[in-house]
Amino acid sequence: MFETKLTLVGTVISEVRLTYTRTNEVPVANFSIATTARTFNKEKGGWVDGNSLQLRVSCWRRLGENVAASLHRGDPVLVSGNLYSRSYEASDGTRRWSYEVEATTVGPDLSRGTATFQRRPSPQAEQPAPVTVLALGGADPELTTPQSEAA
Repeated sequence: MFETKLTLVGTVISEVRLTYTRTNEVPVANFSIATTARTFNKEKGGWVDGNSLQLRVSCWRRLGENVAASLHRGDPVLVSGNLYSRSYEASDGTRRWSYEVEATTVGPDLSRGTATFQRRPSPQAEQPAPVTVLALGGADPELTTPQSEAA
């Protein structure tokens, strides 16, 4: 299969929407990103925006959950993944194309701000079983009633 890998530097231009597949409840987060070419214009003495590219991004499973919990509209991001095109027939009968990035990695653009990373525990990590310790030669103090209460 032909895969086009790319990395985008841009801005989140829609709210992140987390949904789950109907068949097996797999999480998927979707949002749109815009990336704009910028050039320095000596005559104007400043930066000028050029053409803009807007793409839809999908993030599956744990990445999707983390993206939904972390990103908001207006956040500067880096997105790496595979570019896919899909053709469809519009309501007027014309053939159209849409492009989407299936992300493998998403992160904040630290050239435009700071971030604090917080690791989420793995869902497969086993929690240790509770341990009950009894003293040798005696009963569990929580299970026995004191003599004053027994009388």
